[in-house]
Amino acid sequence: MEIEQALIEGEHDLVFKQILDASESDQQKIRQLNDNLQLLIERMMTEKNSIRDEIDYTKHILFEFENELHKLEQNYRSSDEKILKTKEIIAVTRKNYEDLEFQLMVFETHCESELGKAEQHFQNEQKLVTQNAQIRQNTLQDLDHEQYIALYQAIMEKEKLQREKQKLKLAFKQK
Repeated sequence: MEIEQALIEGEHDLVFKQILDASESDQQKIRQLNDNLQLLIERMMTEKNSIRDEIDYTKHILFEFENELHKLEQNYRSSDEKILKTKEIIAVTRKNYEDLEFQLMVFETHCESELGKAEQHFQNEQKLVTQNAQIRQNTLQDLDHEQYIALYQAIMEKEKLQREKQKLKLAFKQK
């Protein structure tokens, strides 16, 4: 009985250690996924801010060229070479500005998609970890139940042996 009890306890301890190790591994995986998600968000925000800074700078340059054009138009004829050059520069700068705004819009769309996928992956992993934790909890409950049954059987066996011992003593005394 004691050997059986020790074997059951040893099995219980081994499974319990495996469960703890798996639980720690799952927690570490979730922490790593969370860290990766935060890094992705930071990287996206940095890139987004960089594009916005470039847009702001281009907008500022465009504004300066438009002011310069306005001054030139007041002082010179509209066919003057300097005015025509400034209009060309403004057209190119405006095109750059519009391209940057489009680039930002495309980047934001890409970021939303990538972030959505990353968040979905994170949520799926969290669900999996939760399911694994529930499975481990059920395994521990099963082991506890098995240990209880083994203990109950051992107690019943001990009581049976004690009754047989009493019967044998009684039979021995009667002889």
